[in-house]
Amino acid sequence: MRRLGRSLKGHQRFLDASIFINWLKVDPSKASRDERALVSGYILHKIETGESAVTSVTVKDEVAVWLSRYKPPTLRRFIELLLGYTSLEIACPTIEDQLDATKSFGKYSLGYTDSLSLSLMAKYGISEIYSSDTGFDSIPSIRRVFDQLVNEREFEQFKQTLANPQPDP
Repeated sequence: MRRLGRSLKGHQRFLDASIFINWLKVDPSKASRDERALVSGYILHKIETGESAVTSVTVKDEVAVWLSRYKPPTLRRFIELLLGYTSLEIACPTIEDQLDATKSFGKYSLGYTDSLSLSLMAKYGISEIYSSDTGFDSIPSIRRVFDQLVNEREFEQFKQTLANPQPDP
């Protein structure tokens, strides 16, 4: 996990809070029966294995608050996951970014954190978002990446890995 520098303009995809929450709210032994959790886990696996992505401090905090309310034992796991994602950049929004976010707030069926994510995506030239939130589908300049991932060959491999976990050495 690294802080985002301005040199990352044009970075590939933004990572929404829904991905973390979908994965962390499900018992890992039951994840194979929940497609949203599976796709979310697959996205996090892609990032864990080196795919570059961007998220924000506000997304991180949204997930942490959700976990502290609904899955407190999972909060530590989330923070540990973040530390292991060396290809994940975490943007720190400025007050100007927050002011910019108010322009789109209410225009789409998205909350403030999502509006702030849109502002950061525009700032860094990012047009794709990993999210299960269909509210992003109404934004013409954004391509939500989620459902189509089940068609990737690597997704099937990820599912098999979950179905047949290897014992720890």
